[in-house]
Amino acid sequence: MVFVLGWGTASPEFRYTQDELADWLARSRESRAARRLRAAFRGSGIESRSSCLPDFATNRGEPRLFRAGSPSTFERMTAFAREAPPLAVAAARNSLEESGVHASRVTHLFLVSCTGFVAPGLDVDLVEALSLSRDVHRVLFGFQGCAAGIAALRTAAEVVRGTPEAIVLVVAVELSSLHFQPAVEEDDLRGHALFADGAGAAVVGKAARADVVAEGRHVPAHTIRLERGMSRLLPGTRDHMTWTVTDHGFSMRLSAHVPEALGEAIPDFVKTLGEVAPDGRTRSTPKLWVVHPGGPAILDRLEERLGLDSEALASSRDVLRRHGNMSSATIFFVFVEALRAAREAATKTPVDGAALAFGPGLLAEGLAFRLDAAGV
Repeated sequence: MVFVLGWGTASPEFRYTQDELADWLARSRESRAARRLRAAFRGSGIESRSSCLPDFATNRGEPRLFRAGSPSTFERMTAFAREAPPLAVAAARNSLEESGVHASRVTHLFLVSCTGFVAPGLDVDLVEALSLSRDVHRVLFGFQGCAAGIAALRTAAEVVRGTPEAIVLVVAVELSSLHFQPAVEEDDLRGHALFADGAGAAVVGKAARADVVAEGRHVPAHTIRLERGMSRLLPGTRDHMTWTVTDHGFSMRLSAHVPEALGEAIPDFVKTLGEVAPDGRTRSTPKLWVVHPGGPAILDRLEERLGLDSEALASSRDVLRRHGNMSSATIFFVFVEALRAAREAATKTPVDGAALAFGPGLLAEGLAFRLDAAGV
């Protein structure tokens, strides 16, 4: 069996309300376009979100990036190299601390990001900052969008099943605000209304609960057991979501057809995902849902098509409201929130669950898991 032994998240220091961000983006637009922008922000389901930059409010000091006009991609990548490492390290340290696993025992490091590239990269920064082994196996999940967090967790579980002594540290860090465009175009509005900065991490290993107790480590009240993973490209949806490198940052385009396309495809995807566990056990219908909150329309459509009650996606909606869409890092926040809710509900029996995330392709990533309650 493969478990997530510890979770970690981290948010940058600068926090903005949706109104503050809308004000900043509206400055360069004529009044009718500014009204459309504000409407998109009001319908996002977000109250506030974080950024690594102080640039979007007039009372927070000298801007770090948007001093004038639209920065070049080189300037944005320079900012990524400066701002991403502390956030990634913080999330990773939090996950290692919760797991009780010493950094020297990590055998594999998976780094996930679609918002910045630099070499030597963040993986090397993490090795040095966390004192990981110089022989650690490093893998980059790059430019795969919001779905990549689950893709990395799925692959980590596969590594551990094949190599029982392996311990995989998965770290996702996204700085979406580096790619804001002061003169945002109509097709970019949805992305600008949703995306934020954050980092998430998880320690994945094969230690059973008895092993954890024997080593004298802290035992989390509830543990996520990773079971089957799936990945599926949805036909006819290639242009629905794009993430393009331009001379002035990365440009996100989100089609209004994304919620409908996902709503049509996901029921069959979830059915196939949850049919059989790796140990041959027939899984029950998922009762715990960890869904990437790509936006409120996506959550509404999935809730409808999957026949879920109004509370099933509460963790996803809460993360969206408080943090925005942090691309690949978001799913770690949703897992943490779902575990918090399980603790508050004093869940005492194992619960089958499903995690879902979506990215350019359109790509659906799924991970069947089981919530093992304390003492189980």
